[in-house]
Amino acid sequence: MIIIDLYILGINHLKGKKVFLNFLATWCPPCKAEMTEIEKLYQETKDSDLVIVSVEIGEPLNTVKSFIDSNKYNFKVLIDPDQSVATKYNITSIPTSYFIDKDGIIVSKHVGAMNIDQMKAYIKTLDK
Repeated sequence: MIIIDLYILGINHLKGKKVFLNFLATWCPPCKAEMTEIEKLYQETKDSDLVIVSVEIGEPLNTVKSFIDSNKYNFKVLIDPDQSVATKYNITSIPTSYFIDKDGIIVSKHVGAMNIDQMKAYIKTLDK
């Protein structure tokens, strides 16, 4: 059992909510494909108790902001320009996603891109 330290991400206010935490980079083709799916999921779940947070690894704010704005993504994207957060979570490949229950416990980890159906299957495991 791994309990995620939401303070490291600056999202400690998410304790008590289900969290889909995704690590990515704007230059990564599988990440780009997955982000389109994440946006679809966000639009379907934005009024639920699921919070979607992506962490962009290793790029400056202006690059990330331009990418997010040009693609009209609405889910929360944090930046990790020095990769310190990615290092703490042992991110060795992107995209990598964590699914965290309301108690802050990592229930699942997925390495590689997912489609919306795969994301929904992981999210269902957070209700157990």
